[in-house]
Amino acid sequence: MVVNEVSSFIAPFYSRLLRVLLPFALLPALLAQEPSKGPPLPESPQPQISDVKSLPSDILHDQAAIWTSPAHIHGSDLKWLLPVAALVGLSVAEDRRFAAALPSISTQISASNDVSYLATYGVATALGGSLVAGKLTHNMKLWRAGLLASETLADAQVVGQSLKYAARRERPDHGSGNGHFWAGGDSFPSGHAITIWSVAPAFAAEYPDRSWVRYGTYGVATAVSMARITGRDHFPSDVIVGSTLGLPIGEFVVRRHRRFEDELRHTPISGAGTRCAQMTAIDLSSYVGLLAMGLLTSNILLGLLISLRYSTLRSWPHRQINIFALHNWTGYIALCVAGLHPVVLLFSKTAGFRWLDLLWPIHSPLQPVVNSLGAAAFYCLAVVVVTSYFRLELGRKLWKGLHYTAYAAAALFFLHGVLTDPELKNRPTDFLDAEKVFIEGCLMVVLVAVAWRVRYGLKKRRRA
Repeated sequence: MVVNEVSSFIAPFYSRLLRVLLPFALLPALLAQEPSKGPPLPESPQPQISDVKSLPSDILHDQAAIWTSPAHIHGSDLKWLLPVAALVGLSVAEDRRFAAALPSISTQISASNDVSYLATYGVATALGGSLVAGKLTHNMKLWRAGLLASETLADAQVVGQSLKYAARRERPDHGSGNGHFWAGGDSFPSGHAITIWSVAPAFAAEYPDRSWVRYGTYGVATAVSMARITGRDHFPSDVIVGSTLGLPIGEFVVRRHRRFEDELRHTPISGAGTRCAQMTAIDLSSYVGLLAMGLLTSNILLGLLISLRYSTLRSWPHRQINIFALHNWTGYIALCVAGLHPVVLLFSKTAGFRWLDLLWPIHSPLQPVVNSLGAAAFYCLAVVVVTSYFRLELGRKLWKGLHYTAYAAAALFFLHGVLTDPELKNRPTDFLDAEKVFIEGCLMVVLVAVAWRVRYGLKKRRRA
């Protein structure tokens, strides 16, 4: 009886505490959206930089920039990266305790779900309505806001769903309720949070002189984020990560298009041609190559764990994870991405590559030696992946001998990545360039892991 009375007193307290503290966790993102003090961009003449037809291309460019953004982090970024990392780490550590203290009143959960779903459907309606109404009434601001929101929505969904699939975290009301990662769930990050926080900047940026639009959009985003927690659909860290990912995605898309508009507006039409701030095929090829490098590094590390017969049940993270399946799939994806890396160059008007130059790049128009190293690395990787797929037919002894080709592929990939000029201008190698530092970091991780594996194997033989 006493326990029930204490619980009935504590539950409302935690509910009120949540309503007070969570907005402050999201307040820095809200305050970052203050309108610029400079003169507003003129509405007319307004260059039409995007339309529905260019949307897939814009999204592809966005994804390349988003996933390779860690390679472009500077020291000045630590002033916000460290606080965000600390906030996320603290929230993950306290998730279970917070969820246990949060009241499970049916009316509260029902009201929270109503808020989150009504707001989400309202945003979807506003997005579609702005496109239709903007087109019918020739209101280019409204049309542009809807178009930017559509692009940010797609970008956020790709990032959010990818992270959900990778984390596979349990929701508070599923499984043990402890929010275990890699347990088959889809809680991390919050899809509602990343979506609505990515869409908000699109509408706020188009109406900087109307404060009610800005405060309204971010107010709705905050309300939805809170509702996902009070409705016991997500842990606080799920929502914080979703919010802090969605907001930069939305701002990035808005800034990219705004820069492009500014360049078009200030570039004379009769000049040597308009400058384009959009990503080129050469840039995209470089980013795809970095993604392939990361995948290959992950694949090698997983392979080393398999060779040690590492058990995720006996050791960290003490959960059943199919490392063998992850190793196979990272290999398949790495091969596809590595193949896409040179193919993108066929769409460049300045590189001048042909299909033959990709298959046999010794006579390619630019960087033939370095490109040949990349081609050799790709062929070695193809041998590893294909023979692994048919390992049962080949037999263990032959397959294992061929599988060591992976180290040759890695060496050639790293050498190609370090020596190549990402802009294909034959410039001297800058080993401190962000992209080179990323590749060098991957190389160091692999070297340390291989050295540790060899040392572990020698110790094991001596004990035997």
